[in-house]
Amino acid sequence: MNYPTLENLLISVLSVDVGLSESAEAAAIDRFLQDPTLCEKLRGELRAFEVSGDSWMELLDNESYCVCPTDSEEEAQQLIMDKFGARLFS
Repeated sequence: MNYPTLENLLISVLSVDVGLSESAEAAAIDRFLQDPTLCEKLRGELRAFEVSGDSWMELLDNESYCVCPTDSEEEAQQLIMDKFGARLFS
């Protein structure tokens, strides 16, 4: 996978190793999404990821970091969309 902006957000804000509370996580995502340049990069990477066929489950739980283990690709994709993806495409 090569999605540096997306992976940075997942590692630095959503990873269980960071351990943010839900409110702190939401505030960090809000700050991230206030930067138009980062939003554009993230939007492009999410679009590329969707068409790549890469695993959403692996994006959230892999050797480098763990955001949240999920039971299906659909659940993993929905988690991303619920956390920040829907806001990028609205």
